Amino acid sequence: MINDNRNPAFFQQPNQNQYNIILPNTNQPVIGQRQAYPMQPPTQPIVQQPLQFQPQFPLPPQVNYVPQTIQTKPNVLPTVYQEKPTQVINMDEIEAPWRLKCATLERQILELQIQLRKGPGPTEPDAIEVIDDTRLRELESKKAQLQQMIQDRDREISELENQIHQQQESIEIQIQERTVHYSNEIETWQKRFQQLERDYSQSQRQLQDLQEEQKRLEKQNQDVRTSQQRVGQSRNY
Repeated sequence: MINDNRNPAFFQQPNQNQYNIILPNTNQPVIGQRQAYPMQPPTQPIVQQPLQFQPQFPLPPQVNYVPQTIQTKPNVLPTVYQEKPTQVINMDEIEAPWRLKCATLERQILELQIQLRKGPGPTEPDAIEVIDDTRLRELESKKAQLQQMIQDRDREISELENQIHQQQESIEIQIQERTVHYSNEIETWQKRFQQLERDYSQSQRQLQDLQEEQKRLEKQNQDVRTSQQRVGQSRNY
């Protein structure tokens, strides 16, 4: 027989006073003080609870239905394009105002250069106009701009003249082609008309021949009837 000298209180259930639990504060984390649990005797069996599995079925996919609107096309009338007539502008009318302005600026530049060379006059020393070089440069710049504009205008006029020349050539080619086409048509119809005239004259001759043949046959028929009547009368006598 085994002599167990262990303290029987060791196998007793722990009392609630054996645990000193500090309640949690709102500003402090929960800290618990506990004593070590006494070991329980191995007589109590450990019962394992069966695991419960809950089947999970997949949810059907969610379909977002977006309504579609059908847009009808409006009735669009066909656009009729009309070609505008080409206006021929005289080159002198375009260049005249710009050339006049260039001549005026050149005259002003020449007058200013003469005044600079002469210097102050002896009679009016106080009335000296101080002409800045920037003014001369501005006038020269304007002159260069006007000359460039005249060159641009000349280039545009030459381009327009080339376009007009090309259009005239194309119109002449079209006129020639149409003239040849209509001439061929006229010649074809003239040949047809001549052929119809020949057919008509031939038909007229055939008709006359048939009419003469008909008259001849009618005369022969009449002669035969007359002779038959005479033979019948002679037999009666």
